[in-house]
Amino acid sequence: MSSRVLKVVVTGASGETGLILSHMVSKGDVFGLDQWMDLVLVEHSAKLKQVKLGCLPEVMTCSPRLVRKYSCTSNMDEAFTDADVIFLASGTPPSHGLSRNDIIGTNALEYRKRYLVGTKALEYRVRSSYRPNFIIFENNYL
Repeated sequence: MSSRVLKVVVTGASGETGLILSHMVSKGDVFGLDQWMDLVLVEHSAKLKQVKLGCLPEVMTCSPRLVRKYSCTSNMDEAFTDADVIFLASGTPPSHGLSRNDIIGTNALEYRKRYLVGTKALEYRVRSSYRPNFIIFENNYL
């Protein structure tokens, strides 16, 4: 086992992509079977109860082995502080009449507004040794 514990943040945790990604991360499919981690599930306050009562217990039941600590929050400062990897897995769902380019453009604005505004402040919150890895997932299949 790796002695270093990664802090992994998954935004949009109540959505399909966020939930599946949380499972993959916590069972070792992303960082390997020898990497300890603290998993933080992020969702806006209206859906936070859904994450705490539904998504978090499901992820904990299916893959508790590699995750040292689980937490849920809607507070970006709390979630992103000392983060090693941040998965942005939220956005506008696909709908008829919107092209993939429209959805990607809309989601880019949403990511910027919700997560990346004030990136200087974000830089100071993450571990000082390096910048975090941002991985953005688009669920834009019609």
